Amino acid sequence: MFEAKVFQNPNMRNGPLQIVHDFRFVALNLKDEYKWLEDADPEQKLAHITWRMERLKARGYGGIVLNVGFKHYMEDEAAWQVLDKTVDLARDLGLRIWIYDEQYYPSGSAGGLTLRDHPEYEAQGLVCVTQEVSSPASPVRIASPLGHSALVYAYAVPKNQGRLMFDQQINISHLSDHGGGLCWTCPGGEWKIYCFFTRALYEGTYLCRALRAPRRNISVCNKKAVQHFLDITFDPYIKKLGSRMQSSVEAIFTDEPSLFWHTPYPADFDPDQSYSKLPTESMREKPNMAIPLYAYIPWTADLEEQFRRDHQYPLCDHLPVLFEGTPEAVTTRLDFYDTINTLFDRAYNQQFQAKLQPLNVDFSGHMIHEERFEMHPSSFGDILRNLGSMDIPGCDLLYSDPERIRYSIACKLASSAAHLYRRDHVMIEASNMSDKQQEFSLAQIKCAMAIEFAHGVDTITSYYGENLFSEEEYAQFTKYIARLHQLLAGGIHQTQALVYYPFRQLASLTTVQNPFEADDRAAKLSQSAATIVQNLMMRQIDFDYINDEKLRECVIEEHVIRTPGDECPGMILFPEIDFVEAETAAFIDLALERQVSVVFAGPKRPIAGLDYLDRIVFLGDAFTLKSDDFTVASDQPLLLCLHKKFTDHDIYFIVNTGTEAVQTGASIPVPANMKSHQGITLQKLNLDEGSVSQVPLAIEQGRISLEIDLDACTAGAYIIG
Repeated sequence: MFEAKVFQNPNMRNGPLQIVHDFRFVALNLKDEYKWLEDADPEQKLAHITWRMERLKARGYGGIVLNVGFKHYMEDEAAWQVLDKTVDLARDLGLRIWIYDEQYYPSGSAGGLTLRDHPEYEAQGLVCVTQEVSSPASPVRIASPLGHSALVYAYAVPKNQGRLMFDQQINISHLSDHGGGLCWTCPGGEWKIYCFFTRALYEGTYLCRALRAPRRNISVCNKKAVQHFLDITFDPYIKKLGSRMQSSVEAIFTDEPSLFWHTPYPADFDPDQSYSKLPTESMREKPNMAIPLYAYIPWTADLEEQFRRDHQYPLCDHLPVLFEGTPEAVTTRLDFYDTINTLFDRAYNQQFQAKLQPLNVDFSGHMIHEERFEMHPSSFGDILRNLGSMDIPGCDLLYSDPERIRYSIACKLASSAAHLYRRDHVMIEASNMSDKQQEFSLAQIKCAMAIEFAHGVDTITSYYGENLFSEEEYAQFTKYIARLHQLLAGGIHQTQALVYYPFRQLASLTTVQNPFEADDRAAKLSQSAATIVQNLMMRQIDFDYINDEKLRECVIEEHVIRTPGDECPGMILFPEIDFVEAETAAFIDLALERQVSVVFAGPKRPIAGLDYLDRIVFLGDAFTLKSDDFTVASDQPLLLCLHKKFTDHDIYFIVNTGTEAVQTGASIPVPANMKSHQGITLQKLNLDEGSVSQVPLAIEQGRISLEIDLDACTAGAYIIG
């Protein structure tokens, strides 16, 4: 039975963790009045840190996310001494301790140290340079561009009446000249030449425009590079902290590892200004604007070998069609991104786990571009698979407006990964970084937190400022989060629907000509998936995303799908994809046979791989699905509901995300294990006050009546047990 006293007096270790880094600066969106004393000695710095941590503890924070000093990163003995004492102080104060794994995001560079002695570990791209030729009078020459390697591969593809004949292409990779370029004597006729070189991925990526630390980074698909990063980063922590690394450090926070896709320079880009926006001691490098930017794919020395093992054919012979982005390249694109996903998982995720598991330290963090599905193939791969590799899957939201957060998919992706891969907790890096000019009340930020919990988060790592509120307001903020955690951590999420995560379809549409400007169909598919979940949220139909990997592990029973996380939704929805593969088609066939609802967004249309379209529901322009769990008497699109089942009680957590109060009747089904109706109790929780009240039980036709009365931007909960 739910214990009201525990709810009224929550364990404040479940309060938010504040991201403090080295205490030298605070998040960029903050309005803090104090600055780090640049010339202070270690004792003065420690006094400042002590004051900050004691204040965080008094406010009710549950822990901190910190790292060794950013200045002279990893190599300043005085900074290690300060960290040593900081960890002891945090432990003595009862604060949880997480370690941030980088100097400045994205993770992998160790402040530039990983590449200092090993430049060969830098992220690489395989670049394609093309040239049209027609019976030239002299040999065709294509030079290696500035900043690029010698020729790696070269192919000549004949043209017939303007059409490229890829089945007749000639491998001319051996015809390199002394300068590292191509020298080929054309036999006559029309041809298109494809020359492939490698280059370091810095110019033309977001790395050279990173806010604090424009610098080069490692290849996250290179096992040796990632291992070097892990050794540089964690071996010193292990050495300096000793047994406290196991006894006091709870988790590692990794920040936005990625494949470093191509992003065109903004029209007003000034390289002289781009790398000095903020004071920093990181290794920085101004981009060389003379380096030409050609289409590329991420590349490692072992990618070709891994691809051949995975797919039983050589990637190199398919590079021209892959870069051309023609329909014939769909299979190659799917296979290529599958191999990239495998390399990333083995190099990054698995090596993180191998490093941290012996220390009993959890692996957490988040990816970049969570909410842009069309960016996933070229950024990191299958996000559910990657997040599921973490002990604590995470996400970030850099804004706090409840109206923006309401339909955010970042939290849902992280919590779905946790459910599918059986992880106990979900983290979010929460802040108002991107809307820092907007004033937010405590009520709005608490509502933002409630929305994040309704989407499955239970651990807040806060980038909110330390001078945003009064001391009393901070106490309200932290206690509110501790109550949410106390209320919602654990249990089994009661999802009504699965939403298919269309990674394979997205990969098939992701050409390499310019990954940031993905195929229009990929952007439309991403929008289709977003529209589905917005409609589900507006109708209080809770859902989880599911990928192909976990779809294959589901068990289909009569009327329900039993997921690897023991959830039992009764329907699965697909965005506007145009093909399904054999295993997915078999899943759909069995689901239909066992009376599970299969729903496709968009109009009725042929879908390659499916032969039984008459048995599938196509939504067309109207979204007609309704909740069979929490239902409201009137249309309330601004309400969110999370239903969780525990051993002896169910919780319905309801958030009013709107700016006006909501008063409406509602109902929920009597839990299946309480059909006798004997001894059922209904409690209503006030999350702001921590109060619990009994509610008279009214049951009709197997449903329990509720009266929802929520002020603007507030949340409440009902306990049935």
